[in-house]
Amino acid sequence: MKEYDLIVIGTGCGALAAEEAINHEWKVAIVEKGPLIGGTCLNWGCIPSKQLITSADSVMGIQEAQKLGITADVNYIDFNFIMNRMRESRTHSQQRIKESYDTMTEADFYYGTARFTGEHTLEVNGQDIRADNIIIATGARPMVPPIKGLSDISYLTNESLLELTEKPVSIIIIGGGYIAVEFAHFLAAMGTKVTMVEMTDRLVLSEEPEIADLLDNKTNSSIDKTENKNVRLHQPPGSGSHQRRPGHHHRHKTRQDRQRAPLCRGKNTRRRGKAVQCGPAAGRQGWYRTGQERLHQGR
Repeated sequence: MKEYDLIVIGTGCGALAAEEAINHEWKVAIVEKGPLIGGTCLNWGCIPSKQLITSADSVMGIQEAQKLGITADVNYIDFNFIMNRMRESRTHSQQRIKESYDTMTEADFYYGTARFTGEHTLEVNGQDIRADNIIIATGARPMVPPIKGLSDISYLTNESLLELTEKPVSIIIIGGGYIAVEFAHFLAAMGTKVTMVEMTDRLVLSEEPEIADLLDNKTNSSIDKTENKNVRLHQPPGSGSHQRRPGHHHRHKTRQDRQRAPLCRGKNTRRRGKAVQCGPAAGRQGWYRTGQERLHQGR
């Protein structure tokens, strides 16, 4: 069995911990099951969303140029080009990261799914590895709200939305956090009619009320808003499946505290009873609690 000072599961923010450990001359192993590499930020989060927002900001800048005495129009938006540009950039970054892991000598890299076989031991592709310190940095998955009927139709998440090739005519966004607002801004700028559904009385509840008010006023011209504490899915007879997509903001009130849920459960995560206990209860340092010393779940 190969032994390490630290094992990091995941190549997103966990890579930063691995780099720090390497700088302190620890023996480090990194595990990634793929197929995508680089974590949430690169694949579904900050980087692709900001590329889309850049295009949206350009459109909005032209539309608001009249305020500066400039007359200009947006004649055509190539939605497919914008989406492909984002995906090609993402693929290029993934390839560069993979190449760096394939050639690195400072740590051992394992492609495969990690399974706990003991409190500090893992099995990856039939090989057993062990470390006194293990960080589970496997990211999160989209949290789908328990709306009756939602599972019977085709809907989008923040991940599948990035694979769109055609601009939605209209879209309903459930949730009013920053991820929801980003996609609403992008799609509204592209010409989609966007409806937002949020239980609280304002968007981006984690921000200061003054910021939320400013955002609310700024989006009044492009996004409709309503309040409603209950959301029910109504599908007319014979209407077939409908996709729920972000677009022009219409705000209904429905609660969704977290838009993404921790992705650490799987076979053997509780094999030893106290190997890992991941969930919404996070400590002050932003780590999910585990029941074992030196076993950490990244938030």
